[in-house]
Amino acid sequence: FGYPLKESGNKNKTYKYDGPEGPFKNIEFKAKLEEWKSDFDFCIKEEQPVRITYKPFDKGRMNIIFHPHLLYLYNGRLFVFGVSEKEGKEPFRKFCIALDRIEGNIEKVDKNYIRANTGEYNYLNKIVGVTLEKNAELITIRLRAHDRYTFGRITTKPIHDSQRTVLYPGKYHDYGEVELKVYPNVELVGQILSYGSFLQVVSPEGFRERVANELSRAIEQYKR
Repeated sequence: FGYPLKESGNKNKTYKYDGPEGPFKNIEFKAKLEEWKSDFDFCIKEEQPVRITYKPFDKGRMNIIFHPHLLYLYNGRLFVFGVSEKEGKEPFRKFCIALDRIEGNIEKVDKNYIRANTGEYNYLNKIVGVTLEKNAELITIRLRAHDRYTFGRITTKPIHDSQRTVLYPGKYHDYGEVELKVYPNVELVGQILSYGSFLQVVSPEGFRERVANELSRAIEQYKR
C-alpha cells in the first residue's frame, strides 16, 4: 500500500509501521486484534471460557472470567458477546466487549462453560449498534428528511434493516419520511443527530423528546 515497514527484531517477525502518519501506523495492534478474533472464534466453537483484563472507556479496569458466545462487527469495530463472571458476583449475561479494549493476553481457564440461551441475541437484529438499554421497548420510529439529498442518503444507506419508506419527496414538498422498528438506544440517537437539522424525529413522542433533549443539552454547551 506504499507505507514503509520495518522488522521489529523479535523471533516472530512482527512488523511496525515506520513512516509518516497513515492508516497503518499501528499495524502491530491491528494484527493483535486479528489474533484475538481468532482466539475468540476458537473459544466459541470449543466452548472454552477465558480470563481477560478489560478496560471500558468509561469505567475502571476489570479482571473477569468470560464465556464468549458471539463475535459481532459494527461500524468497523469488533465486539464479542457472552457471559461475564467476577468474583463474588452473579454471572452477567449479554456482556459486550470491544476487542480493542482488552489489555494483556487471553488465557484459557479450567471452568464449566456457560452456554448462550436459545434466541438470547435475537435482539441484535432490532437495534442500531450493540447496546440494549435497560427496559427498552420495541417501537416504530418515523423520521423526516427535510430535503431530497438527505432523503437520498438515508434511503441508499438505511439506518437499520427494518427501515422502509413511507413518504417520498413530491411535487410540492421536498421532504420524505421513513420508518424503522427498533429498540431505541444511544447509538441510534447519535446516528440521527449526525444529520443535524436535516433529519427530524416525527414520532413516537417519547423518543422525539429524547432526541430533542439531547439537542438542547448540546446547544447549552455552546453557550458556555
